[in-house]
Amino acid sequence: MGDPDNDKPADPAVAELLVEALGPLAERAPLLDAVRRKFHAYTVGGYVKMRTLDAVLARSAAAASSVDLSTLRRLVARFAWRTYLEKRGKDDASGYDIGGPDQRKSYVDEQQFKVLCREVGAPRADEIWAEATAGLLSPFGLQHVSPEDGETEWRETGDVRVGDIAALEVDSALMLACSALAALEQCDGDPVAIFSADFDARSHVFSQGYECGNRLYISLGILDALALPREGERDGEAGAKRVEAAIASLLTPDRLPALHEGETVAVLQDLHDGGPSDGRWNNSTFVKIKGDGVAIISNAGVEREHMISGIQRINASGKAPAAARLLCEAVAAGRNEIVVRLLRGIEYASIYAVQLDLDERATALDRAIDNGNSTDGSTGATALHYVIVDDQLPLDRKLSVLGLLIDHDAELHTARTTDSSEHGFPAGVTPYEALEYYAPLAQRAKLKEFVDARVALREPRREA
Repeated sequence: MGDPDNDKPADPAVAELLVEALGPLAERAPLLDAVRRKFHAYTVGGYVKMRTLDAVLARSAAAASSVDLSTLRRLVARFAWRTYLEKRGKDDASGYDIGGPDQRKSYVDEQQFKVLCREVGAPRADEIWAEATAGLLSPFGLQHVSPEDGETEWRETGDVRVGDIAALEVDSALMLACSALAALEQCDGDPVAIFSADFDARSHVFSQGYECGNRLYISLGILDALALPREGERDGEAGAKRVEAAIASLLTPDRLPALHEGETVAVLQDLHDGGPSDGRWNNSTFVKIKGDGVAIISNAGVEREHMISGIQRINASGKAPAAARLLCEAVAAGRNEIVVRLLRGIEYASIYAVQLDLDERATALDRAIDNGNSTDGSTGATALHYVIVDDQLPLDRKLSVLGLLIDHDAELHTARTTDSSEHGFPAGVTPYEALEYYAPLAQRAKLKEFVDARVALREPRREA
């Protein structure tokens, strides 16, 4: 009824008409309260944000006799931590067994639920279970499941079969907000601790998954939760500082070490239409960055130039840095303000392959190309527009981005903005026009020269 993207409530007159149209079916006070309340509703992927979850918890606690708001909040956070976020082995001495790491379940039976109650110090577990299964403690909802081991078949509401057991789960639209709440509770709301290497090692904070066909980006949900004003905060300034602290913690030298001379890197020898996974890659030795999007590499002692966009770092641990994983998620979700902030701190983002799906060699920039970047809902501009006009992004990093985009047949002339942008260029502008007319003046000539030369070279190089 309101505008979920801009956090605007419905027009009071429209809300009144809606309630009147419902006649005796409407409970006037709750309905009017709902349509007038200001909170973010659904994200692009179909998930509600933390402010909506707060409203759900407050309403449930007010209607319940078994828990107060504080206890319900801790219980929901504990459920999300144990069910979605926590990394652990198959054997759990607490009795909270939901299938281990290879077969995680999204619901809990009565015994497991009472383990959660014990862990958060909720003494009236029997009453809480009864109210939750009666539908009084949202976001928990009743689900009947087969008692057979390994049976996780999704069923329609009301599909109850002989031998089924009662279980509780969280509505899929609330999974992201509940996961963010769990992370905040685990780390006492500390943005640096939430994105720390320690928390990354023991949680799925930088993992992405699917729920009802939608991608679930937990790290982005956490950033949204960090941005919300807390008690006593009048505006979003403190929240913005928390988001900045979380992102900055990923860009330190220990979390994101620079390429060093003598490091073994994978080098793209030729590119096929299928993208980097179909290309031919050989290992080489990194020597140094020459500049203008070019690096010096060495094979058998012979040095040569190679585009930085055709070099990938080999992740010894088998996992890309957290900053690169967050960048890929932000690109896929169209969160371009996060994309540009990360690019300011990641030196040559194209060197990091991140396996979010079957394409194990895809970087954030590859995903931007494949997806058309999932154009940003507020400005209709792609990540490429943001990169080009950003006045804090060094020229050399822009050139490495543009080189990769051109090599992937990116259409610099056709991806137009759909709305006026905060960066100052109007609707209908292509990335190439942004480059020519809206890029920082000191970079404009070099960017245009590089792109023109790279486009001219691409077809002959590909045919050869």
